[in-house]
Amino acid sequence: MRVLKLFLPFVMMISLLGCTTHVGKFSFLSTKDIQTDTSTAEKVGTNVLGEDAIWFIIINPTLPYPQMDKALDDALKKAGGDFMTNATITYKFFMIPILYTRVWYEVVGDVWKMSHKVPVAKH
Repeated sequence: MRVLKLFLPFVMMISLLGCTTHVGKFSFLSTKDIQTDTSTAEKVGTNVLGEDAIWFIIINPTLPYPQMDKALDDALKKAGGDFMTNATITYKFFMIPILYTRVWYEVVGDVWKMSHKVPVAKH
């Protein structure tokens, strides 16, 4: 019984698992077509977080696997922008074995919105 009292807290502590993997750091990210020759950009958000996640409940996934581009789209939608600079992408998971698992991508960075220039008529 004494061994069980010492062993049980250890088992409970290691049964909560989690991990973060740094996927990459990017200067410029977008999932949209951007015309840079006829536009200017305005920063609309700093350190905006976008996520795409999936949950497993008793081994059954609730959604398709997470995707980086959906996490980026989430961040762009939150800030109302077109592209992201100084972005970092991470892949994370947290699990309680057999009962619950969460797997997700996070994208964090500065969001910019393109505004179209008005052409100036030359005389």
